[in-house]
Amino acid sequence: MDTLRVMELFQRNADDPDNSVIKPNTMTYCMAIDAFGITALQKAKRVSSLRIKKGNKKDVYYRSIDDENSLDVQESQYSIENPYHHIEKAKSILKYMHDLNDFGNKDVVPNNVAYNTIISAYAKIANNEAYTDAPLYAESVLRSMIDLQENKGKDDIAPNSRSYNAVIKSWANAQTSKSGDRAEWWLRRMWNIHNNSNKNEEEYGILSPDVQTYNTAMLAFQKIYQSERAEKL
Repeated sequence: MDTLRVMELFQRNADDPDNSVIKPNTMTYCMAIDAFGITALQKAKRVSSLRIKKGNKKDVYYRSIDDENSLDVQESQYSIENPYHHIEKAKSILKYMHDLNDFGNKDVVPNNVAYNTIISAYAKIANNEAYTDAPLYAESVLRSMIDLQENKGKDDIAPNSRSYNAVIKSWANAQTSKSGDRAEWWLRRMWNIHNNSNKNEEEYGILSPDVQTYNTAMLAFQKIYQSERAEKL
């Protein structure tokens, strides 16, 4: 994130900030969001590794990973070692993108790439037993995208097949008792939106379930040993 701060500082200190050669754009901020997502995954892996070392104990989820001999102190949700802390950082960057755009910065446009990156971050940590509620957060992000498109006309944020596939992937990774049902629900929702759309085929075709959608939904059932449900898809 230091590089992003340097770019912003350079732009602010330029004689003409609006025409500064070096200034963050949409891709810059999306890359920063992705960086926090990668960090979240690394933290989740470290928690998983520590749990194995400690005999799979659930009370070490939020322990200070750097000190394996520390006391079992329950950290807050935003502990520096908690993956959710880093995804919240990514979401704060997304909010900042909205603020910049609202104040007239046309070089920074919140889009579905930024939102999809956050959904994917939740999906990646969902296979850790400590974070099986991650799909619920992923769903919340997708619902926000739908709301922004339908109620505020933010077409750049319109969810696409990657948005839905990432949510379905989060449920497949979580391997909870309702993973298959939730994965299938989002698959069916994609078809409903596709069939009820009044747009032309080129526009609404983006929301058509693809082979990855079906494969991932089937995986959600397979991972919880419901092969018959997977076959019916």
